[in-house]
Amino acid sequence: FVKTSNDTYSRVYSFGHKDHSKHAEYLQIHVGGDVLEISGLHILFVDGKATLAKDVRVGDYLGASQRVVKIEIVHRRGLFAPLTESGKIMVSGVTASSYVGLLDLNPSLQTYFYDAALSPLRLVCQFSAFCENESYPTGISNRIARWVRVGENVRQYTSPLVQLIAVLAVSPLLVGFGMLEYMILNP
Repeated sequence: FVKTSNDTYSRVYSFGHKDHSKHAEYLQIHVGGDVLEISGLHILFVDGKATLAKDVRVGDYLGASQRVVKIEIVHRRGLFAPLTESGKIMVSGVTASSYVGLLDLNPSLQTYFYDAALSPLRLVCQFSAFCENESYPTGISNRIARWVRVGENVRQYTSPLVQLIAVLAVSPLLVGFGMLEYMILNP
Protein backbone atom coordinates (compact mmCIF):
# COMPACT_ATOMS: atom_id res chain seq x y z
CA PHE A 1 0.00 0.00 0.00
CA VAL A 2 1.18 3.51 -0.81
CA LYS A 3 -0.11 6.93 0.06
CA THR A 4 -2.36 8.50 -2.59
CA SER A 5 -3.49 11.63 -0.75
CA ASN A 6 -3.06 13.12 2.71
CA ASP A 7 -5.27 10.48 4.34
CA THR A 8 -5.76 7.74 1.72
CA TYR A 9 -3.74 4.67 0.76
CA SER A 10 -4.04 2.36 -2.24
CA ARG A 11 -2.65 -1.08 -3.01
CA VAL A 12 0.12 -1.42 -5.61
CA TYR A 13 -1.01 -4.28 -7.84
CA SER A 14 1.69 -4.03 -10.50
CA PHE A 15 4.41 -1.83 -11.96
CA GLY A 16 4.42 -0.21 -15.37
CA HIS A 17 8.22 0.03 -15.11
CA LYS A 18 10.49 -1.69 -12.65
CA ASP A 19 14.16 -1.54 -13.52
CA HIS A 20 16.87 -1.05 -10.90
CA SER A 21 19.73 -0.47 -13.36
CA LYS A 22 18.29 1.63 -16.21
CA HIS A 23 19.61 5.17 -16.47
CA ALA A 24 16.85 7.72 -17.02
CA GLU A 25 16.31 11.44 -17.24
CA TYR A 26 13.94 12.94 -14.68
CA LEU A 27 12.52 16.32 -13.89
CA GLN A 28 13.37 17.43 -10.38
CA ILE A 29 10.39 19.57 -9.39
CA HIS A 30 10.82 21.63 -6.23
CA VAL A 31 7.59 22.41 -4.38
CA GLY A 32 8.17 24.26 -1.13
CA GLY A 33 10.59 22.15 0.88
CA ASP A 34 9.88 18.94 -1.04
CA VAL A 35 11.49 17.63 -4.21
CA LEU A 36 9.68 15.36 -6.66
CA GLU A 37 11.67 13.45 -9.30
CA ILE A 38 9.50 12.26 -12.15
CA SER A 39 9.71 11.41 -15.84
CA GLY A 40 8.56 14.09 -18.26
CA LEU A 41 5.74 11.90 -19.59
CA HIS A 42 4.30 11.14 -16.16
CA ILE A 43 0.94 12.76 -15.43
CA LEU A 44 0.63 15.30 -12.60
CA PHE A 45 -2.26 17.50 -11.53
CA VAL A 46 -1.67 21.23 -12.03
CA ASP A 47 -4.47 23.27 -10.47
CA GLY A 48 -6.54 20.06 -10.48
CA LYS A 49 -6.01 19.47 -14.22
CA ALA A 50 -4.09 16.43 -15.53
CA THR A 51 -0.85 17.64 -17.12
CA LEU A 52 2.31 15.96 -18.38
CA ALA A 53 5.20 16.66 -16.01
CA LYS A 54 7.22 18.11 -18.91
CA ASP A 55 4.55 20.83 -19.24
CA VAL A 56 4.71 21.93 -15.58
CA ARG A 57 6.17 25.40 -15.12
CA VAL A 58 7.61 27.39 -12.22
CA GLY A 59 4.68 29.11 -10.51
CA ASP A 60 2.21 26.27 -11.18
CA TYR A 61 0.43 24.71 -8.22
CA LEU A 62 0.54 20.94 -7.71
CA GLY A 63 -2.36 20.32 -5.40
CA ALA A 64 -3.98 23.04 -3.38
CA SER A 65 -0.91 24.83 -2.06
CA GLN A 66 2.26 23.23 -3.43
CA ARG A 67 3.74 25.94 -5.64
CA VAL A 68 6.51 24.91 -8.04
CA VAL A 69 9.57 27.04 -7.25
CA LYS A 70 12.24 25.37 -9.41
CA ILE A 71 12.56 22.66 -12.06
CA GLU A 72 15.82 20.95 -13.01
CA ILE A 73 16.79 17.99 -15.18
CA VAL A 74 18.62 15.17 -13.38
CA HIS A 75 19.85 11.72 -14.39
CA ARG A 76 19.33 8.76 -12.10
CA ARG A 77 19.70 5.01 -12.11
CA GLY A 78 16.43 3.16 -11.64
CA LEU A 79 13.02 3.43 -13.26
CA PHE A 80 9.88 2.65 -11.26
CA ALA A 81 6.21 3.27 -12.02
CA PRO A 82 3.91 1.63 -9.46
CA LEU A 83 0.35 1.03 -10.62
CA THR A 84 -2.13 1.55 -7.81
CA GLU A 85 -5.77 0.50 -7.58
CA SER A 86 -6.81 4.16 -7.34
CA GLY A 87 -4.64 5.22 -10.29
CA LYS A 88 -2.85 7.79 -8.11
CA ILE A 89 0.23 7.95 -5.92
CA MET A 90 1.62 10.57 -3.55
CA VAL A 91 5.35 11.25 -3.76
CA SER A 92 7.14 14.02 -1.84
CA GLY A 93 3.78 15.44 -0.80
CA VAL A 94 2.51 15.66 -4.40
CA THR A 95 -0.37 13.54 -5.69
CA ALA A 96 0.35 12.24 -9.19
CA SER A 97 -1.27 9.81 -11.57
CA SER A 98 0.08 6.27 -11.76
CA TYR A 99 0.11 6.65 -15.53
CA VAL A 100 2.29 8.21 -18.20
CA GLY A 101 1.12 9.98 -21.33
CA LEU A 102 1.92 7.57 -24.16
CA LEU A 103 -0.38 9.23 -26.69
CA ASP A 104 -0.66 12.76 -28.09
CA LEU A 105 -4.02 13.23 -26.41
CA ASN A 106 -5.26 15.24 -23.46
CA PRO A 107 -3.67 13.78 -20.28
CA SER A 108 -7.10 13.68 -18.56
CA LEU A 109 -8.48 11.51 -21.35
CA GLN A 110 -5.41 9.28 -21.18
CA THR A 111 -5.80 8.87 -17.40
CA TYR A 112 -9.39 7.66 -17.81
CA PHE A 113 -8.42 5.46 -20.76
CA TYR A 114 -5.53 3.75 -18.94
CA ASP A 115 -7.60 3.30 -15.81
CA ALA A 116 -10.28 1.49 -17.84
CA ALA A 117 -7.72 -0.44 -19.90
CA LEU A 118 -6.04 -1.79 -16.76
CA SER A 119 -9.30 -2.78 -15.05
CA PRO A 120 -9.08 -6.45 -16.15
CA LEU A 121 -5.54 -6.72 -14.75
CA ARG A 122 -6.56 -5.00 -11.49
CA LEU A 123 -9.48 -7.39 -11.11
CA VAL A 124 -7.39 -10.50 -11.75
CA CYS A 125 -4.72 -9.27 -9.33
CA GLN A 126 -7.38 -8.67 -6.66
CA PHE A 127 -8.50 -12.30 -6.62
CA SER A 128 -5.46 -14.36 -7.57
CA ALA A 129 -1.70 -14.66 -7.26
CA PHE A 130 -1.39 -13.85 -10.97
CA CYS A 131 0.42 -10.55 -10.35
CA GLU A 132 2.73 -11.97 -7.71
CA ASN A 133 4.59 -13.87 -10.45
CA GLU A 134 5.02 -10.84 -12.64
CA SER A 135 8.41 -10.29 -14.25
CA TYR A 136 10.11 -7.30 -15.83
CA PRO A 137 12.51 -8.71 -18.46
CA THR A 138 12.76 -5.39 -20.33
CA GLY A 139 11.99 -3.17 -17.33
CA ILE A 140 8.30 -3.19 -18.30
CA SER A 141 5.85 -5.65 -16.80
CA ASN A 142 5.48 -8.78 -18.92
CA ARG A 143 1.71 -8.38 -18.41
CA ILE A 144 1.52 -5.00 -20.16
CA ALA A 145 4.72 -4.72 -22.26
CA ARG A 146 2.93 -5.61 -25.49
CA TRP A 147 0.31 -2.91 -24.90
CA VAL A 148 2.95 -0.31 -24.02
CA ARG A 149 4.71 -1.07 -27.32
CA VAL A 150 1.39 -0.73 -29.18
CA GLY A 151 0.84 2.67 -27.51
CA GLU A 152 4.35 3.83 -28.40
CA ASN A 153 3.88 2.73 -32.04
CA VAL A 154 0.48 4.40 -32.27
CA ARG A 155 2.01 7.64 -31.00
CA GLN A 156 4.98 7.42 -33.34
CA TYR A 157 3.13 6.51 -36.52
CA THR A 158 -0.29 8.15 -36.27
CA SER A 159 -1.77 11.61 -35.89
CA PRO A 160 -3.60 12.74 -32.74
CA LEU A 161 -6.90 12.40 -34.65
CA VAL A 162 -6.22 8.74 -35.48
CA GLN A 163 -5.16 8.17 -31.85
CA LEU A 164 -8.44 9.70 -30.63
CA ILE A 165 -10.49 7.55 -33.02
CA ALA A 166 -8.65 4.41 -31.80
CA VAL A 167 -9.27 5.32 -28.15
CA LEU A 168 -12.95 6.00 -28.84
CA ALA A 169 -13.30 2.72 -30.77
CA VAL A 170 -12.10 0.56 -27.87
CA SER A 171 -13.63 2.67 -25.09
CA PRO A 172 -17.03 0.86 -24.93
CA LEU A 173 -15.25 -2.44 -24.28
CA LEU A 174 -13.02 -0.85 -21.64
CA VAL A 175 -15.94 0.87 -19.95
CA GLY A 176 -17.63 -2.53 -19.78
CA PHE A 177 -14.56 -4.01 -18.06
CA GLY A 178 -14.49 -1.08 -15.66
CA MET A 179 -18.17 -1.55 -14.80
CA LEU A 180 -17.63 -5.27 -14.27
CA GLU A 181 -14.69 -4.55 -11.97
CA TYR A 182 -16.77 -2.04 -9.99
CA MET A 183 -19.74 -4.43 -9.64
CA ILE A 184 -17.55 -7.29 -8.45
CA LEU A 185 -15.59 -5.19 -5.96
CA ASN A 186 -18.58 -3.13 -4.75
CA PRO A 187 -21.60 -5.48 -4.71
